[in-house]
Amino acid sequence: MFWMHLTQIVLAAAVAFYAHPQGAQVQFSNSDWVEGLRPSVVLIAVQIKPESAGKPLPSPFDRMFSSFGMLIIGSGFFVNNSGDVVTASHVASGVQAPGRPPEPGAQQIIQVLEASGIKAEVVIGRSAPHTGGLPNNNVAAENYTLTSASLVAVDPEHDIAVFRPILNPIIDRHFNPTFLTLALARPRDTDEIFACGYPFGALGMVTTSGAIASAWKSQVLLTSKTQSSVETYWVDLRINPGNSGGPVFRMRDHGVLGMAVEGAGSLGIVVPAKYIAEFLSEQKIEWHASPL
Repeated sequence: MFWMHLTQIVLAAAVAFYAHPQGAQVQFSNSDWVEGLRPSVVLIAVQIKPESAGKPLPSPFDRMFSSFGMLIIGSGFFVNNSGDVVTASHVASGVQAPGRPPEPGAQQIIQVLEASGIKAEVVIGRSAPHTGGLPNNNVAAENYTLTSASLVAVDPEHDIAVFRPILNPIIDRHFNPTFLTLALARPRDTDEIFACGYPFGALGMVTTSGAIASAWKSQVLLTSKTQSSVETYWVDLRINPGNSGGPVFRMRDHGVLGMAVEGAGSLGIVVPAKYIAEFLSEQKIEWHASPL
């Protein structure tokens, strides 16, 4: 299935101390950090438009879309106050590189659906902090805001893409995204890291932790059209389908050191933040750097 190559990583953040307004030191737990980052990490999905709701879907999508007409295909994260979202190129545009079997991304899925008379669109979904359980202490509730988005930039050589929200002035008047910062310095082997994303097409952010396995790898990525090698980080983290495009964080300060794009056996492959920063700058898209 096409999303078996959609990979990412996930985690539990670190204990840190912040100055209280009164001067006292307040200790935050791992859970506090994850809840604080939750609104900045988004799911990338294809959603059936209301006018096509209920229409039969072509195979294999008839088995892949949820009962409410949404297929989560990857993860991403906000990089500025305007709501621009960085994700993996193969999440947006699929894999169509020489020597690789073609795999559909969001654009190809929408084209196939529209050929069957079904209108669909890309949406980004933001998760709000947990608000408690459902009645009788059943499954924990999680609030989501879905916003339509359009693809504005793609860098296949480094498997990077950017979606921009299409804002409805009435529905999305309180959009106000919280962005993440890019950690440009190369990590060291065994540095502690964590990541957040949306694996297995589930409406629930997943967090895992691990370490840098090697900060000195290079390879040809799935989406490369020139078959040129680029620098990558290999990480010792659990990776699952649907995680592609999600941020990988430094444990010590929660800067984004890169983006998960592929798997290599039991390891994950991360595109360094420096490539993301370079691409955003070339496209004149605002981004923010983490302190070194």
